[in-house]
Amino acid sequence: MEIDTGLCSKVGMSPAFIYSVIKEECSKRGVLIKGHPFVCLSVSEIQNTLPFLCSKTIYKGIKILEDAGLVESESFLGNTKWRRIIDGNQNKKN
Repeated sequence: MEIDTGLCSKVGMSPAFIYSVIKEECSKRGVLIKGHPFVCLSVSEIQNTLPFLCSKTIYKGIKILEDAGLVESESFLGNTKWRRIIDGNQNKKN
């Protein structure tokens, strides 16, 4: 997993780690939805990868990433969360 130090400065360490997990999982097993690779990734799955973060910290980190326009989370089937990395050259509504 690769951590962007610039991202750490922008959003903090925990959100940067979470961002890296989402980015890696999207590249490994992302499914194209609305033209973008989304990955079905729960907080518990992120916690399995980052066991040093509690679920509350992961929820907060995802919120920070969403508010910064770096991650989009959608529910397509029930309450299942699908997440994607938002490319810096596009906005969330694309």
